Amino acid sequence: MTQPTEVDYVPAARALRLLQRAHDRWREDLAAFDGKRFEDGLTREEAGLLLHGGAVEALVRVRGLSDWCDTMPGYSARHMAGSRYAVNRSIRQLVDFTEVAGAMRFPLRPGKSGIFTTFAEVRWAEEQFLPPEDSELRGQLPLRRAYLEHLAGQNIAGTLKSLRTWFEERVPAADPR
Repeated sequence: MTQPTEVDYVPAARALRLLQRAHDRWREDLAAFDGKRFEDGLTREEAGLLLHGGAVEALVRVRGLSDWCDTMPGYSARHMAGSRYAVNRSIRQLVDFTEVAGAMRFPLRPGKSGIFTTFAEVRWAEEQFLPPEDSELRGQLPLRRAYLEHLAGQNIAGTLKSLRTWFEERVPAADPR
């Protein structure tokens, strides 16, 4: 009979720190857009592109931590399936999962962007922006369903914050010896 081995949390604590740093950078990028008009040298596409890159970086860290946590007793990655789909498709098919939402700002200056000309938030893309379902590999279909159920149309900031918090509550800080 083998003795249970103690879990080494040092690699997970390092990975958690990388997730925290990626998330902090993403929040700084998001704050830079807050309240900016799309006509002020910013387009929805540019904002989406910049925020997409940071979100994918954070999700890569989430995926790594999730894979590591598979070694922990009682861990289930089931609630990570939607974020796993987003990172898989972002890296392998270069799918952009960001949808930049605009808001009205007074005085109204209707232009090419309509009246919703001020950056408001960035959301996970809805189903119509995903690759066709019949193009998905069979193993990706459950992840896609989880993405559509839990992430599509939701605010990315809230998702990244909740994923970060989830890992912060479960991964103990490394002993700074």
